[in-house]
Amino acid sequence: MKTERLVWGFSHLFDDVKHSDYRPPHREMEAYFGSRFVYYRYHRGFNKLYEEEQQWIDGLFRRYGYTAPRVYDNYRTSWKY
Repeated sequence: MKTERLVWGFSHLFDDVKHSDYRPPHREMEAYFGSRFVYYRYHRGFNKLYEEEQQWIDGLFRRYGYTAPRVYDNYRTSWKY
């Protein structure tokens, strides 16, 4: 068995992003999650992000030049079966 870090809620994810750079990564995240509705379920913390999704988000921000680690509202380590 392995452990996996789950995160949920990302109200401060775009804090360090310039206003002029905000829209493209935001739209890419909406497209990745499938819709604006689903994006906001992750944003508000109703859905949890798995490690693969966290890595995709980190890669997205690195492509736009933001190398600081992303900060989420809540973290939990759980067992992965």
